[in-house]
Amino acid sequence: MTAKAPDNLRVLALLDDLSARYGPQAFGQVMQRILAAAFECAGYMVTPNAVGVPDFTATRPSKDIGFGAEVKTTAGGKVSLSQRDLDGVLNSGHTPVIALLDYPSSDPQWVFLDARCIKPGTFEVFRLCRKPKVVVDFDANLLFRALLARCSDAAMEGKEVLEEALKGVTKRR
Repeated sequence: MTAKAPDNLRVLALLDDLSARYGPQAFGQVMQRILAAAFECAGYMVTPNAVGVPDFTATRPSKDIGFGAEVKTTAGGKVSLSQRDLDGVLNSGHTPVIALLDYPSSDPQWVFLDARCIKPGTFEVFRLCRKPKVVVDFDANLLFRALLARCSDAAMEGKEVLEEALKGVTKRR
C-alpha cells in the first residue's frame, strides 16, 4: 500500500466522526484494528487476542522483531492501565508496548510506550507521553492515517464492513 496520509485536521475530523459513531469502547476497538492493519501493511504478521491482553502481537517472520501491544484510546484526556494490562504485554514474549492514541489533540498520533517503565494507574495522556518509548521500524502513524482515510467510510458503516475493507488493503501488500 502506498501511504498517502491526510493532514492533521482531516485526521481529527475522521477520528471525531468515528468516536461519535461508536462511543468510547467500540471506538477503541476500531482504532485497534486499524493500527493492527498498519502493522500488517508494514510486513508484520499480526495475531489478535480477542479475549485478553495483549490486544495483538505483531511479529516479523524473517527477523527477530515482535511487539505485544495493548491499545489504549481516550476521549477524556486520561488513560487507565491495570496490572492485568501490563502483565499481559510484559509476558507476551515480545517487546511490551502500550500503544496510546493521543486524541483528541491538534496532532493525533500513536505513541508507543515501553510497558516496562509504567506502573498501573490512571494517567493524564500528556504525562504518559513523557514515558520512555519503543521504536517501531516503520512509520506507523503515516500508515495508520492512510488506512484511516481509506477505510473511514467503511468504518462508519460498521465493524464488519471495516474488516472487509482492511482485508482488501492488507492482502494487496
